[in-house]
Amino acid sequence: MVETTAQEKEVTAVAAGISPLVALMRGGNGPQKAAAAVVLWNLALKAENQEKIATAGGIEPLVMLVRDGNDIQKEKGAGALKTLALNDENRATIATAGGIAPLVALVHSGTDVQKQQAAAALWNLSVNDENKMAIATAGGIQPLVTLARDGNSVQKEKAAGALWNLSMRTANQDAIGMAGGIRPLVILVRDGNDAQKEHAAGALQNLSTKADIQVMIAREGGIPPLLALARDGNGAQKKLSGEAMQNLALSTENNVFIEARGIIPLLVVMARDGDGVQKQSAAEALRKLSGTPENKVAITAAGGISVLVTLLSYDNDVGKEDSVSALWNLSMNADTRTAIVKEGGIPPLVELMSSGNDTQKLIAARALRNLALDDSNKVPIAAAGAIPPLVALLRKGSNTQKEVAADMLWKLSMDVNNQLIIATAGGIPSLVRLVDGGTDLQKLRSAGALGALASNRENRVVIAAAGGIPPLVVLLHGGGDAQKCHAAAALWNLSLRPENKAVIAAESKTPSLLALVCGDNGIQKAISLRALLNLAVTSDNKMVVATDGGIPVILALVRDGNQDQKEHAAAALWTLSVEVDNKTVIAAAGGIPLLVELAGGGNDAQKENATGALWGLAVNADNKVAIAKAGGIPTLLALLHEGNAIQKENASGALWGLASNDANTVAIVVGGGIPLLMALIHDGNDVQKENASGALWVLFVNTKNRIAITDICDIPALVTLARDGNDIHKENASGVLWALSLNEDNKLAIKSAGAVAVLKALVRSGNDIQRENASGTLWGLSTNFDEQINERTPS
Repeated sequence: MVETTAQEKEVTAVAAGISPLVALMRGGNGPQKAAAAVVLWNLALKAENQEKIATAGGIEPLVMLVRDGNDIQKEKGAGALKTLALNDENRATIATAGGIAPLVALVHSGTDVQKQQAAAALWNLSVNDENKMAIATAGGIQPLVTLARDGNSVQKEKAAGALWNLSMRTANQDAIGMAGGIRPLVILVRDGNDAQKEHAAGALQNLSTKADIQVMIAREGGIPPLLALARDGNGAQKKLSGEAMQNLALSTENNVFIEARGIIPLLVVMARDGDGVQKQSAAEALRKLSGTPENKVAITAAGGISVLVTLLSYDNDVGKEDSVSALWNLSMNADTRTAIVKEGGIPPLVELMSSGNDTQKLIAARALRNLALDDSNKVPIAAAGAIPPLVALLRKGSNTQKEVAADMLWKLSMDVNNQLIIATAGGIPSLVRLVDGGTDLQKLRSAGALGALASNRENRVVIAAAGGIPPLVVLLHGGGDAQKCHAAAALWNLSLRPENKAVIAAESKTPSLLALVCGDNGIQKAISLRALLNLAVTSDNKMVVATDGGIPVILALVRDGNQDQKEHAAAALWTLSVEVDNKTVIAAAGGIPLLVELAGGGNDAQKENATGALWGLAVNADNKVAIAKAGGIPTLLALLHEGNAIQKENASGALWGLASNDANTVAIVVGGGIPLLMALIHDGNDVQKENASGALWVLFVNTKNRIAITDICDIPALVTLARDGNDIHKENASGVLWALSLNEDNKLAIKSAGAVAVLKALVRSGNDIQRENASGTLWGLSTNFDEQINERTPS
């Protein structure tokens, strides 16, 4: 109840109702008008009287009193209008009666009490949307801002309340900012009483929806007091300031301020414990903040991942999208990926990818794709059922969904456990279709996935059956650099299946592989070389590579390539050298000196492949001379002494081929080859024994060599090989013994080593060559005719 004077009491006593009071305001003297206004003000404190006063025509004279009255009348009239404006219909009536402009004038230049009453009246009037615009049009924003800044405690409270309502209108937000309204509101949030803090926080909550004002709030120091209020205020204050902070978090320019002031823990709490609107807006803010490395760590530390994972099952689509988007951002950090998995993030992400809307499916797939970067997550993702919905996206998703699904299947297929699961789910035909007719990115990622899947033997069959080879060959021929790399890699793995080699060759795209080998892209060179290497296993393909000009290209890599390229180029030459015509082509292209150099100075793998190629080439008569001329014999002998097992196998095989040339025979013996070969007979593996015994057989056909090795030949080892070795061992060892038996000094040693029984056994049950050599040796042991050394058939 408003305190009344004696005059006002008299008026109350005289008046029999509201209508006489209204009449008195219209026709009474000055004190009577003021007194009538106070009485109406008191009566209006009861809601039922607010409508009656308006019906009796009381609003218009009150407006006139505020506009034209003396100070007391203006004060009392403003107070009455303030109370009447609590009624919805009265707000419109006051505005229609022209009440807004005189109230604005009082806020601007009235007495302290007038300003207080007028500000309160405008606060109530501004609940009406039309009045929000009318107050701004009447110039009400600037004086309200001034009052919020410079007024007394009550004035600040009322002005902030009015600005709170006015700030709900977008056009007014700019006006409040331009009028300097941000700073006084920030100060009230920081230093005001409870009502002032609530009103100012409400105003800032509305204003913070505008990007440019978000920056202004941050620059005016608004974030610390809003954050403090969100943590420590009462219920309404927490809600309003928290929502303001959520809005501010959406401004990139504010992120540094927000992070420093600890907004993230607050957002996590709101996302966990708030109502539906708060959860959604907090998730949105966390999504926006989750883009920086520092904030990823902060969100994880604040327990945000668990909350976001929970919100994936939220019944609000927008909230789900914000939560999964935040997890997508967070999953770009390796440590955070671990936390997402630990908090049980994989199953709900898979569920969202399977049953969410299109946006949710896409973002969930992206998040899972990031999780699949960690090898330890590949199997759990598949175990959670991710592969069937990914295959479904390949078939029916949007282009972007298909790109992401193909990429994720590519990553999952790096784990051998997932390769058959993807095939069983029907993923291979869908990937083949994308390689054939997808977008560039779909082709790239699908080719990568097929390449990984083709490392599985069964999948090589499925990919070929699905028609995968032709589109991969087309991509190899005409794709971009990355597409060519992955197409070549897929064909490389597919070519490990013999049946696929023929299909790949039938596509007649060997020139495409050779073009990649010739190109500047190191990865393409390496992968294409491997594919060529696999294709060249078949005789037809060996000739195709040669006739398409592949040998000079491969030799160029032996000469100028990097370590990996040299290794695989030499391996390709090893494979190609098996073909008779290729032996001449490789030599004519200058391959022999390059291979000898690599066999002498390359790394272990390079030496293995280079000696393998020299072994293949050494069968050709002209190549025997060329290899020796290039210094091949000392290089091969050095590998017999110091090489690894494969190098010794290949070097001894090459020496076997070279030994049939007379000049080479001398060079091998002079170079110390016989003891090295005998060492392999004694301690080598099966292949080494085959090659060493074969080389010795050829060498010992020469009379001088037969005599030269009498003191260094391990005859018992040869006899053991003839008895216990495989068929080739027996053939070669018996051949060596035959040659040795034609020298008188060796006969006793051969007999003493128990050779006769072994030789008789070979005559009885050996193959044709073994019988021939064994019988020849027995004949040699029984004759003194050294001139028969070159005789190979017993008489």
